[in-house]
Amino acid sequence: MARLIDAFEQFFDSAGNPLIQGKIFFFESGSSTAAKDTFSNSDETNVNSNPVILNGDGRVPNTFGTGSYRAVVTDRDEVQILVRDPVGGGTGTTFGADWNNESFYSIGDVVRDDGRYWTSLTGNNQGNQPSTDDGSNWVLFPAFPNNASSTGHEISTSGIITQWGDITGTAQLSDISTFDIAFPNAVFQRYLALYDKFGGTSSGLTLFANVGDFTLATIQGELTGYDSGTWTAGYLVIGN
Repeated sequence: MARLIDAFEQFFDSAGNPLIQGKIFFFESGSSTAAKDTFSNSDETNVNSNPVILNGDGRVPNTFGTGSYRAVVTDRDEVQILVRDPVGGGTGTTFGADWNNESFYSIGDVVRDDGRYWTSLTGNNQGNQPSTDDGSNWVLFPAFPNNASSTGHEISTSGIITQWGDITGTAQLSDISTFDIAFPNAVFQRYLALYDKFGGTSSGLTLFANVGDFTLATIQGELTGYDSGTWTAGYLVIGN
């Protein structure tokens, strides 16, 4: 048996208030109709109601179970707030818990490994150590945005990555600039803004990202209408 919800877990509504008399429905993992029993004791002899009802502080009573569950959190009127699948069965469901080689992690789960925090990019993510992963399964989740310099990145709880920095160029093409971290999957948008140039002549300047030399790890800009001299631009790139 395992405790399905942390003993001190407290749930809140969208306004930040305790989820008084909120409900947690438990189903078989992968199902939204096949209810699955939980228990109020570790021996699994006392069956909980389903849904389990949160108390006046938004805290969950003792909830034990065996195997994996789908857990659906709602308010007292059964308006859905949160879904987690799988829960239990050795899954990692506590934000910032130490990574465990035996646990199965879902997309968006955050764990700690090698002194840093990581966000899972895949479901059923087991056995992939975050600190040695190639970026296919985990990305860094900084406790605070990495914005202490002109180059940095920030990862949202939904896995969206925003990166910023500078590129410099001579005449039309810029140097290839490497992002703070590589995007594991895709880039959605890229923006460039020219803010300095020295020497040369210009006419009808147009600045754009050179897609042909754009990768998940690097960016290159192109400034048309500029014949010589150096220039600097800032970039903002969004992806996951």
